[in-house]
Amino acid sequence: MAYQVLARKWRPQVFEEVIGQIHIARALQNAVKVRKIAHAYLFSGPRGVGKTTMARILAKTLNCVEGPTPTPCNRCASCQEITGGQSVDVLEIDGASNTGVDDVRELREMVKYVPFQGKYKVYIIDEVHMLSNPAFNALLKTLEEPPVHIVFIFATTESHKIPSTIRSRCQHFQFKRISRRDMADRLNHIATQEGIKIGEPELFLLAKGADGSMRDALGLLDQVLAYGGPHVCQEDLLTIIGVVARPQILAMVQAIQQKDASRAVAQVRELVDQGHDLRQFCHELVETVRDLLMFKITKQPETLVECPLEEIEELKILSQGFSTEELQWLFNIFSQTYEEIKNFFYPPFLLELVVIRAARIDPVEPLGTILEKVMALEKRLQDSADMALPASSSSKQDTKSSPQPQDLSNTGNATIKEGTLENSTPDISGQWQKVVQTVKAQRPYLASYLDQGVLINFTDDELIIGYPKTSSFFIELIHKEENISLITSLLKGVFNRSLKFKAILIESLPASEKATKGNQQTSPRATAPGDIHPVVKEALKILGGEIVDPKT
Repeated sequence: MAYQVLARKWRPQVFEEVIGQIHIARALQNAVKVRKIAHAYLFSGPRGVGKTTMARILAKTLNCVEGPTPTPCNRCASCQEITGGQSVDVLEIDGASNTGVDDVRELREMVKYVPFQGKYKVYIIDEVHMLSNPAFNALLKTLEEPPVHIVFIFATTESHKIPSTIRSRCQHFQFKRISRRDMADRLNHIATQEGIKIGEPELFLLAKGADGSMRDALGLLDQVLAYGGPHVCQEDLLTIIGVVARPQILAMVQAIQQKDASRAVAQVRELVDQGHDLRQFCHELVETVRDLLMFKITKQPETLVECPLEEIEELKILSQGFSTEELQWLFNIFSQTYEEIKNFFYPPFLLELVVIRAARIDPVEPLGTILEKVMALEKRLQDSADMALPASSSSKQDTKSSPQPQDLSNTGNATIKEGTLENSTPDISGQWQKVVQTVKAQRPYLASYLDQGVLINFTDDELIIGYPKTSSFFIELIHKEENISLITSLLKGVFNRSLKFKAILIESLPASEKATKGNQQTSPRATAPGDIHPVVKEALKILGGEIVDPKT
């Protein structure tokens, strides 16, 4: 008897045997059970996931002598003929070979005839997206008003190429990729029945090489059996599939974790000497880094990481040597390398440089820790400002019975020439700075806009700041409704009365502001340690680091 490949020998014959597509199997079984059978189905999804197999099983459920039944007997003549591809009532048509309108016209003539011995005539059209537009148009009329004894089942890997007029007349079922765990379990069952000795790591290697396709996995198993016999070892699998051994991947990750650039480069040279595809190696590194990241962010990584159980603990321990930020950085650089390496003139050089960079990465401090330090610094500075403010404001308030308007320019105009607040008391400037600091705690970006302005005018009912033409874009940003609302509410809280707020354009900075900015521009490039501003000292104390380019 001729040898039958495993993919055909172990093709599922009932819905329960189709792995990874429970949602579709249940829907079809229920439809058959309650006799709500559609006249056309569209099965779409990746290759080798059970589309044509499911179509055959559905045909058997409709034409079984005990049916229509959700569980065909697989013993009657009708079931056996469908299984062997010999049934005259179930026709499988290759859409890639019968693409013309004449083929569809012939099909339309055939559908008029009743089934020969079954209850339904089933047409399974594989790769239906290959039909031409005229062929689809010719098929459309038949789909609109099909005979009661006809069921069409369309299978395709590219459903987006099928006209919407065809899709809308079909019940569409989307097939999923088969998970590695489900595929490994099915392969283990088949290997046990066939007397094949294979371990769990090898099963996962087969599942990984198949990339979600059960048919491809069985094809690879056939290939490795022909190469090495019934005892499957990992070396044979690696030779057949062409992937990098898992220990080499983990050894590279460990070298990066231990900051051993020399060992990482040696790993690259070993891969080159062994003739491995370096782009595929980058793919493996990206997947491994992703798995390590899952161990950092979830309490049940086993549900997200598809690997043998014996590797779970090893990955868990390895992940503890990285921070989440470091793993994200590694993911980014290896993903970028995967894209760049295919066009690089000599890929080993690029990969060597990348692993050196990865091995020399400095420990990345978590963003949350940095934010906490910044907030602590801001709180200390705010407390210092609050302690200094009451003393100056109380003395000024005692000498003034009521604030006097200080209009130094025509505020009704859109532009103010050399506007300033020279006669304003320090109390007003101090209170305005208090408003800015409060804004900074809530909306830091808005406070940065306000810091660029100059206090121009203050009256009993209005406070105005000005911007030169070079900074006029700040005015539009500040005048957003939500920003004005926040500023006016804070002005009322600080000045104890309702004040309008306005930001306007001025032709140039006031003389005092020009002098201040001029002094800043001519400040020396370096200062003695004793001349460092107290705020800078406080920042260094909290955040750490050193002054590279100090300024007074």
